[in-house]
Amino acid sequence: MNDSKAGKTAYPAAERELREQVRRARVDFSAMAIPLRQCDLSSCRATCCHDGVILGPDEMSIMERMMEKSGDVLRSYEWNPPHVFTRRKGRWKSLSLTAEPGQLAATYPKHFPKTRCVFLDEQHRCVWQRLAIDSGEEPWFWKPISCWMHPLRVRREEDGGFVLTLNRNEGPGFESDTPCGGASGGCGLPAWKVLSEELRWLGEIGGRDLLGEIEASLGSASEAALPVDIVEN
Repeated sequence: MNDSKAGKTAYPAAERELREQVRRARVDFSAMAIPLRQCDLSSCRATCCHDGVILGPDEMSIMERMMEKSGDVLRSYEWNPPHVFTRRKGRWKSLSLTAEPGQLAATYPKHFPKTRCVFLDEQHRCVWQRLAIDSGEEPWFWKPISCWMHPLRVRREEDGGFVLTLNRNEGPGFESDTPCGGASGGCGLPAWKVLSEELRWLGEIGGRDLLGEIEASLGSASEAALPVDIVEN
């Protein structure tokens, strides 16, 4: 269990920064209305985790300590890689491993490297999320913040403010080319409903009722009939 319940995550420095951003951010309501499909690991095989994750200094150092403290639990997941972290452009990130046959989705984007994050187990699950659940924490307590937020993003605007939106790319990119981040062509549910748990969690971090704000703006419009073609976890 977490020794200090003051934080919502295991990473106080990263959480403090996120809290201030969420507290000040305007909400991009048009992005929250984009239809998305829900995550389905059995189909996508964690495509969004293919290249690992950039880590803040406190995320990496706390993960290192937790791997020592909970090594037996992590090994019980049949997860015990010799190396976990690497450097990219001066920043720490999780290691990307060459994907084995059958580990990538049938719809895996051609422009993505054929790799997968070292934190994934053989069932494409994040070992940090498994550890949090098995430790009695909230599911995302140990998971890197940018991982559980995907495809949500708090982006800095030109005037110095922040906006809570969805990461979108034009042409070959990352977020919009993942199954859970790409617009579903009208099949699915509004993003704010699909990402309701992430938005609830962000709201608790920032001291705001983000779901209430979004529902007040989009709720009636979101009740309009949308074709639903999603797979529950």
